[in-house]
This record gives sequence, C-alpha cells and structure tokens, in this order.
Amino acid sequence: MLILYILLFSGVNFLIYNLLVGDIKLNSKLIICIAILVFLFLFVQIFYLDRKFIPNTYFYNLIQLSIGIIIIHFLIKFMISLILGDIEKMGKNSSFAKDFLTNFFDLLRLKLVYVLVFIYQTYSLFSWYQTYNH
Repeated sequence: MLILYILLFSGVNFLIYNLLVGDIKLNSKLIICIAILVFLFLFVQIFYLDRKFIPNTYFYNLIQLSIGIIIIHFLIKFMISLILGDIEKMGKNSSFAKDFLTNFFDLLRLKLVYVLVFIYQTYSLFSWYQTYNH
C-alpha cells in the first residue's frame, strides 16, 4: 500500500511539473490517463483508505506540499524578474551574474523543488508507516 502512495505523489508531482514546465513531450491521452488515476486514487483515499491506512488529515498535509510547488514556482519566477531588473540597472558588465543567477534559480524552480518535495513526501510516508504500524 505504501508503494501506491509513493506512486500517487510521484504522479501528482509529475502532472504539476508537466503543467508548469512542459519540457517533457507526452501524448495528451497519457497525461489524461495519469490525471484520471490520480483523481481516482484521491477519491478512494477520501472515502475508503482514511479508515484503512493513512488518515485524511495527514494525507492532505502531504498533498499541500505538492500544491506548494506551484506557489514556489511562481514566487521564484517573480524573484528572478526582480533580481534581473536590478542587475540590468548595474550595466553591461553584469552578464555573468545575470546568467549565473538565472541558471541557479531555474535549476531551483524547475528541478530541485520537485525532487525535494517528493523526497520529503516519501520520507514522511515511511516514517508514518513505521510509527503507526509497528
């Protein structure tokens, strides 16, 4: 059962990544199938698995992390625009700083946030499982 939750969170995070970044070109039918499976699992969690495995309150907290990815994505994008505006005011010699900061924040916003959220979600699931099932 733990594997299904890990697959769910990886699916949710992948759908968010594909929606926000879109650099992975997938068939739209595949994306729709993944979305349907995620929503089906969410429905089963809310009405059935709440009593069998993970309580809904704990599950909602983990889903909120995935939703937080969207907020972080746009906050970092806003920060990049503010920083680049300040760097452009400095003059032409700031191209290295502009490129470095743009690449750093893009790595953070487009890759690292997804990995860190997924690692935390997986860790939380394992620690919850060990705490309440042994």
